[in-house]
Amino acid sequence: MKAIKLLLIAVVIIGAVVGLLYLNSESDEINEPEFTSQKANEWKTKINTLCKENNWTPASYQKIETGIRTDNATSNGTLINDEEERILNKYLFALSCSSLLEHADKYFKQETYTESEIASYGKACEFLQEEMKNFEVNSNLTELTALLDEYHTLTRLLGFSERAQYSRPLKAFPAGSTEALKRKITGMKYYPTHFSHNASIQAKVQNLASERSRAEYQYYKNLELLIEKNYESGGRIEELLDDQIRFNEISTNEEAIEKLTNFVNNPQI
Repeated sequence: MKAIKLLLIAVVIIGAVVGLLYLNSESDEINEPEFTSQKANEWKTKINTLCKENNWTPASYQKIETGIRTDNATSNGTLINDEEERILNKYLFALSCSSLLEHADKYFKQETYTESEIASYGKACEFLQEEMKNFEVNSNLTELTALLDEYHTLTRLLGFSERAQYSRPLKAFPAGSTEALKRKITGMKYYPTHFSHNASIQAKVQNLASERSRAEYQYYKNLELLIEKNYESGGRIEELLDDQIRFNEISTNEEAIEKLTNFVNNPQI
């Protein structure tokens, strides 16, 4: 009995020395681990510093990860043992996910964004997704990914393409109701809480109809030029006449229709 009690005491002491990291699987709540090892506490401080605003990068994450592994390996576990390395790595990953989500949450509520900052969040998210293979699914990383995905979906919906391609039959500008599109955008999860604070995005949403009209006008202008180019590069007159009939059916750009008519009546070849 005495031996069992001593064993239990030893287990408790070892647990205290190593340090414990508790992560709630549902909320990914983080409790900072405590260590008796001076080197482990130094690495914990470096992790905390890394996760402060504007300090986090994939390279700095990897530098800490490598440093922890090196201290364990080169000292044969005297500076940092295997359990401390495991806990530090888990803390590094969990705090990184929590910190980046917190910063992104604030960032996407601002009035302006920069492409470089958006790209930085994207690279960080991709890096942590790869790191997650060594850990459990992290809800903070899941939400960060959803926030970024919705931003990219939003920019795609707001960006009417005026780029045309020659095909037979010619393709009309994509149809769709701007009112329906506006309802879809404003109904997105993060639009009212985040993206609606961005002045540029808000203006684009309010001016969907005029922006679509501008893109449609330019689309048919570009398509008309492609019809001419196709004929000039060796197209047959029968194809040109078929294209004219189709273009007159689909185009809403009267100037482009008139330009093509003049071209057909006075072909350059």
